[in-house]
Amino acid sequence: MENHNEKNQPSQSNKGSLKGFVYILLFFLVLTGVKLYYSKPKGISEPSNRYHHLGGDFTLQHKKGIFKLKDLKGKPSILYFGFTHCPDVCPLSLNKLNKALDGIDPRIHPKINKVFISVDYKRDTPQSVHEYGKYFSEDFISLTGTQTQIENVTKKYAIHFEYVSLKDSALKFTIDHTSRFFLLDKNGKIINTYTDILNDDDFKRQLKKRVHL
Repeated sequence: MENHNEKNQPSQSNKGSLKGFVYILLFFLVLTGVKLYYSKPKGISEPSNRYHHLGGDFTLQHKKGIFKLKDLKGKPSILYFGFTHCPDVCPLSLNKLNKALDGIDPRIHPKINKVFISVDYKRDTPQSVHEYGKYFSEDFISLTGTQTQIENVTKKYAIHFEYVSLKDSALKFTIDHTSRFFLLDKNGKIINTYTDILNDDDFKRQLKKRVHL
């Protein structure tokens, strides 16, 4: 008597053929996906949308006169906010900036704008911030402004600063402020912000994309 159940079951050879076909199909699907991925143009990524509400034009004072965001356009820029009487955070941060750039390539310095903005509108002048910036690098762009100008630019870049009285000190006051670097593209739009640029791989990667050495 014939076993009808055996007749209705697919043979081992048919099963093997089906599996082989599935494997081949999967291989070609994966291969197609890889080709499509690598065929995409690898242009420079646009500034992140998370910063679309920050930044923008400003009016500040340089030792040579009025300075605006448009004066930075044409090269990537790195902005840092501080003040010249800062005892430790500012000098350490500006030194780290120079070290980070040297670590990428010393030739990068003249190809970007390094900008120091003093929030101390009570003490700092265009000349004093210029001298301060030169201590770290001859090509620093050092800026300050009136109270209104400083309040406007810090609001646009979400920088907190606050005068703090110092009793029994000749300085009379210091300033608590946000310590953060802003990387701008050649059009003045924020790409990203950093606190530790010396060890941040994204900072190095973003600059390398935008500067031809």
